[in-house]
Amino acid sequence: MDKADTSQLALLEAELIAEGAPQVISIQGDLSDTERHQEWVQKIVQALGPIHCLINNAGMGALRRADMLELSPDAFDIVMNVNLKGTFFLTQKVMAHMLEQKEVIHPRAIITVSSISVDVASIERVEYCMSKSALGMMTKLVALRLAAANIPVFDLRPGITHSGMTKPVESRYDKLIAEGLVPIGRWGEGEDMANIALSLASGNFAFATGTVIQADGGLTIPSL
Repeated sequence: MDKADTSQLALLEAELIAEGAPQVISIQGDLSDTERHQEWVQKIVQALGPIHCLINNAGMGALRRADMLELSPDAFDIVMNVNLKGTFFLTQKVMAHMLEQKEVIHPRAIITVSSISVDVASIERVEYCMSKSALGMMTKLVALRLAAANIPVFDLRPGITHSGMTKPVESRYDKLIAEGLVPIGRWGEGEDMANIALSLASGNFAFATGTVIQADGGLTIPSL
């Protein structure tokens, strides 16, 4: 992380404590570095106790929006190693930890923030769309593996949402939303996604697993 990222992380920690979190720890790392995943899990468990919720929210967009004929294997691998490989193998480590737990105090859940790009194709960022589409299948597979342990698994699919990833194309999406692309008529916000994730992690959806939540303001509803 650079200084800006570190400063933003410190602000987030302070905000969480101000909101009532009894303890906050941060671990800086590269999600694609699968060799460190077990170390992260151990640090979390040692500091905070058993993990009862994993939210897979780390991800990256295409390095460059361009014709798929121009996509290089290196650029493809970078996106896949973060969005798919890193996400799956971190989830694998947390799954194993959850299944080892003898006493369950809190509701448990695994929530993967994918994208409407699981289904909606964008030919100028094929590596991103392919990585997110694979996460849709990952949710189904993980849900089946954890069902007997009563650990629900969810696929949260944001639509056009304000983030660092969408900032470079903000003006383009402003225009499309103004023209009616999103039925609700606005951008999605981080708070929208956080509120959904909190609800899914609460234990109130314990009989739903492998479930997809389309958080896109109605964008993907087929209509005439």
